[in-house]
Amino acid sequence: MKRIFKDRFIWVMTPIYLLVICLLVWLIYSLPAIYNQIDTNRVEEIREDITQIIQREEPDDLEEKLADYVAKQPLELAVINEHGFYYATVPTTDFATLDQWVNEAVLSYHSAYTIQKDQEEYQVWLAIYQLEPQNFFEISTFFIFLGIILLFSIVLLLVLMMRKQILHPLKRLRMNILKLKEFRLSEVSPIDKTSAYDRLSVELHEFTDDLQGKMETIGTKYTALEKELQAKNEESIYKEQLVRSVIHDLKTPISIVSLELEQVKEQASLNPALVQKIETIEKRNQGVLTEIKEAILLIHGERVINQCEKIDLVKEVQNTIRRFNPILSKRQIRCIVDVPAELMVYMDVIEVKQLLHNIMSNIAQYTDEKGVFEFTLFEENQSLKMSAYNESADIDAIDFEHVFDLFYQGEVLAKTSTGVGMYTIKKTVQKYQGTCQFSKKENGVELRIEIPLEAVQDE
Repeated sequence: MKRIFKDRFIWVMTPIYLLVICLLVWLIYSLPAIYNQIDTNRVEEIREDITQIIQREEPDDLEEKLADYVAKQPLELAVINEHGFYYATVPTTDFATLDQWVNEAVLSYHSAYTIQKDQEEYQVWLAIYQLEPQNFFEISTFFIFLGIILLFSIVLLLVLMMRKQILHPLKRLRMNILKLKEFRLSEVSPIDKTSAYDRLSVELHEFTDDLQGKMETIGTKYTALEKELQAKNEESIYKEQLVRSVIHDLKTPISIVSLELEQVKEQASLNPALVQKIETIEKRNQGVLTEIKEAILLIHGERVINQCEKIDLVKEVQNTIRRFNPILSKRQIRCIVDVPAELMVYMDVIEVKQLLHNIMSNIAQYTDEKGVFEFTLFEENQSLKMSAYNESADIDAIDFEHVFDLFYQGEVLAKTSTGVGMYTIKKTVQKYQGTCQFSKKENGVELRIEIPLEAVQDE
């Protein structure tokens, strides 16, 4: 308890010491301003007292009251009125002569003014001598001297405490060593009088025990997190292998279908309507083949990163929504899409598809059955802006502050969600120096995305 008290005493006295120094510096620096303020207050008080005496006292007692007041104050005064009242401490009541007679070098205030009392008007000439500086500076010096004594006392207390805590244990250790040399064991200080070193050893031991416990706790938590990440990594590897196998298997039958369509097209050359339908199927089939090739290049790491090209973003939005139509229809979700006729931008087509796919995937999972989904896309001020709103009855279960975190899973679909979709959306948008926000809106939630475009050209 004594050690705790001493430590707290030092921490308390240090700011007090600094505060006293600051007050002394301020006092010395502000002495002229303080003097002027006191003198100004004194002048205002004298003027107010004289005004009250004239307005309060009867004419017969006024001269006596003014004389009593002037006797107590360092001033010169002349008061006259139109009915013959007269009081003056100066040789004349001619105010113009008094203005030339008075020595303004020794005055704090000098003025002539009038005071109304009932139906009478009193003319007052007042000159107030300067405040005696000797008394003021004596008081100021007293407070400065008092502050210096206080600072000296604080320093002295701190020095004595340091001497007791540092020099006294060393002195006791020296005496104990000398006594041990002379085999005066009975005179050696008892072991219960612990030194500063002994207390430091105890504190160090407590610190190491606490640190060891925290390290073991951190190690346990890290091991659990490492196992969880390892499990997710193995699951991701398995899914990647499965997707790679399926994509490779899809390429061959689709290529065969393309060849068969060519043959059917030749045989149906006499039927224009059938030829047109076959060409439409060929076009869609070719689009699927193109996406499969891009997926194969992406899986094998052979695709060039940041391969920006001119694409119609509206068309990509339409294709993505079309792919999710079966799910949206099954859950009876009504889609409201507001997009321009065409919006050409320079972006990485794979990243655009990935961004739109993740947006639609979240919509398909989290929109209430028979709910409403609204998607808006437009270009404004050289920025690409899109918003996706969907109705949801489980808004309270969403942690909006962490929804973009990796592996975040909502409570409702925690088993089916991977916790990667929103994280991927944020990373893709940030790659283009854009911003994304996810917040409540009306009866659901809204995802807002804004991406600055380096170049937007009409085709």
